[in-house]
Amino acid sequence: MKALVAVSYLAAAVYLFALWTIGGILWQRIAGLLFQIAAAILFNWARKATLSNRFTAAFDTDEPKFLFKDGPYRFVRHPFYVSYVLFWFGSSLAVNSLILWLLFIVLITIYVIAALLEEKKFQKSPFAGDYAVYTKMTGFLFPKFSAFTRQGRPEGQ
Repeated sequence: MKALVAVSYLAAAVYLFALWTIGGILWQRIAGLLFQIAAAILFNWARKATLSNRFTAAFDTDEPKFLFKDGPYRFVRHPFYVSYVLFWFGSSLAVNSLILWLLFIVLITIYVIAALLEEKKFQKSPFAGDYAVYTKMTGFLFPKFSAFTRQGRPEGQ
């Protein structure tokens, strides 16, 4: 988690420096901003959907205490990580800096590893059966088409 925070701060510093020093192409800046707005919307949707339950930090080894399937979790299993990916993709696109693209790849790698570890925790938890059904209906980081149909929704949705 400390490495994730450190790389995130480094990427933010590079992004802000590049934003002020590199001219950039207008369409890239606009598209980058749109990705950042989409990231903020998804992040806040996930945050509001999970206000009643407190998640543990990435890379914690605790046993899951609940399985959340509301809000954006109806479509993807890791909406917070998706929002981070969208944000950093938008940032990299907006300034088109090689250093930021490399940091983006590092961050995506960290997010995917964290998500995979969370998946393993659920597979070994009392929620393993429900989680197996849930994974068939929702995408890892990208929605599955079945998540948009009534028949494809997980039980109780």
